[in-house]
Amino acid sequence: MKTNLKTFLVALIFAVTGLTEANAQLDLRTCGYGCTSNNYTITDVYLSATDIPGTPLTNTSCTPGDSQLVYMIASLESNQNTNVYHSRFFADLQVGDNTLLVNEYLGTLPSANQGQVPKLIYGPFTWNCGEELTLMNPMAVWKTTPNNAPDPVNFDCGDYSQSQCQFTTDLIVSTPLAVQFEYTACTSGSEAVVSFESTTNGGTQPYSHAWNFDGGTLIGGTASNPIVSYDINGGPYNPTLRVTDINGNFNLTVYTLQLDIPDELGLITDSTNDDCAGGNGSGSFTASGGTPPYTFNVDNNTTGGTTALNGPPSTVLSFTGASTGSIQVTITDSADCTTTETITIGINDAEDPQITAPDDYTIEGCDTGAISDLAYSETAVTISLAQLQAALGGNGNASDDTAIDTITYTDVNADNCPTVVTRTFIVTDACGKTANDTQTITIDDTTAPTIDTEAADLTVECDGSGNTTELNNWLSTNGGASASDSCGNVTWTNDFTALTEGCSPQTGSAIVTFTATDICGNTNTTTATFTIEDTTAPNITTPASDLKVECDGAGNITELNDWLNSQGGAVAEDTCSSVTWVNNFIKLSDDCGETGSALVEFTAMDECGNLIKTTATFTIEDTLAPTFTVPADITIECDQDPSDLVLTGDVTDEADNCSTGLEATYTDSVAPGACANESIITRTWTLVDDCG
Repeated sequence: MKTNLKTFLVALIFAVTGLTEANAQLDLRTCGYGCTSNNYTITDVYLSATDIPGTPLTNTSCTPGDSQLVYMIASLESNQNTNVYHSRFFADLQVGDNTLLVNEYLGTLPSANQGQVPKLIYGPFTWNCGEELTLMNPMAVWKTTPNNAPDPVNFDCGDYSQSQCQFTTDLIVSTPLAVQFEYTACTSGSEAVVSFESTTNGGTQPYSHAWNFDGGTLIGGTASNPIVSYDINGGPYNPTLRVTDINGNFNLTVYTLQLDIPDELGLITDSTNDDCAGGNGSGSFTASGGTPPYTFNVDNNTTGGTTALNGPPSTVLSFTGASTGSIQVTITDSADCTTTETITIGINDAEDPQITAPDDYTIEGCDTGAISDLAYSETAVTISLAQLQAALGGNGNASDDTAIDTITYTDVNADNCPTVVTRTFIVTDACGKTANDTQTITIDDTTAPTIDTEAADLTVECDGSGNTTELNNWLSTNGGASASDSCGNVTWTNDFTALTEGCSPQTGSAIVTFTATDICGNTNTTTATFTIEDTTAPNITTPASDLKVECDGAGNITELNDWLNSQGGAVAEDTCSSVTWVNNFIKLSDDCGETGSALVEFTAMDECGNLIKTTATFTIEDTLAPTFTVPADITIECDQDPSDLVLTGDVTDEADNCSTGLEATYTDSVAPGACANESIITRTWTLVDDCG
């Protein structure tokens, strides 16, 4: 530890008479003389207990810290043979760390033939033993004649010149022998290494030193500056020093100090890691133990942070704006003890956050509106961790090594049936680091449309052209069926290909399945039958006509057949199919001869069995008389038998178109002849057929 006696002098020196006045006068060293003279040599400056000529105190000793009234006297020796006049002496009196102005009027300085001459340059003043005194930047000025004396107070630069002044080197003031020492101590563990430094001054060097370390162990150093090891668990320790100068002067009372061994010098470190790699790490190195004041040295800094000393007193070195890296600091105390510590700055958020999207799942629905817990959104939606963990699908979670700032999700969807939603969850931590994971939500419509109205069968009357319009209308209206679907429109299709032929090529039916399909391909069906029927009888455009024919005796077969085959001349047509004819003819009535008639019912029937009838009568009539040849007139004898047809002639060629087996009959009309027994028989032959 150091003992500072210099502060005592500062207060006392201001008590010196004329000090205020001297400070008020012009310091001629500021006049820029550039002094070129070399007329005088100051051989010694010493302290004396008395004024001129005084007795130097150099060959005495004193107890450091004791004060006494002294005079500062300089021994001057001239280098010229003439006196100089009105001389003044200026200097800065360095008393430890304090500087005082010396401005002393010396008057006449003698010539060289007078030898060394003592001159009072300062004092009297109170001086503390052990204080070192130095006259810095001394300058003397003078005039070569006693005339024109400068004003003793208000002199100025023009009163002197550069040829009448000189600068000398700094002057150490000789003082009494003041034996003292200082020490510094560095503690490490249980050992304190004490570095002693003899700060003895005054007297006449060289000195010899006699130390008593009071139980310490000398481990190095020099005679004046030994290094000694002490056990901090012992003590107290009171080392002593006696110094003898070259003239045999020594301190009558040994100089003693009780060692104040400091705690071990240390650096207490504290730091905050860089948050989010933002260069915002901070920390501090706080000095402890040792002997203040402290000097901090940043040996290495890879963090980019800015360091600053806090204080006074400067016991803490702090740093801010640090990124990852390290800062190594060495602290040195006033005893030159050192210790080094390193702070490593990490990143508080060294890792990216982690997120696990909920498991994929499938729901029944039409569109994204079916998502019930976290609504579909194509813009980011912020949710809580609890919402993520409770989201449908399950097993959603997020974590971070620091803190989660936000969790969001954003949806996109593609395709329909099913609608596939890709939900991207993004977690952002407090440092802006992100992670993402996706969940697939499948929205599937598996529900078939509802048949609200079943398709209805439709039967139409055959139009002979396939009933195309009615069929197409029936198909296009889905047989009158209607359907609805909760997810959108319904599209109808059917499986109609062709009608199955019915009773005619123009009739038929088809069992048609109508399929209602929703936008997702779900189907429902309804079935109905489209039928083309023919219930309309053919149309008789020409009714059958009666036909009478002259009996040909053979049943008029050809004419009958022709008439029958031509439906008695009837004509019928049918819209839907061809017409076939039938009749109910069985036979003719058995009339006279080969005549007869038949009332024939002609039936026109289409292919579907629809009937229409027309009736006509076929008649074989006999309107022709039979034919025969009348026997020739003949004359027979009276006695001949006129009834003997062999005699009279007979009709043998009876003929009739309709009857057979006819026998001509006759009647006679007898009239008398011209003579007796003569008669004229008029025989009338009659041939009547079966029809009369």
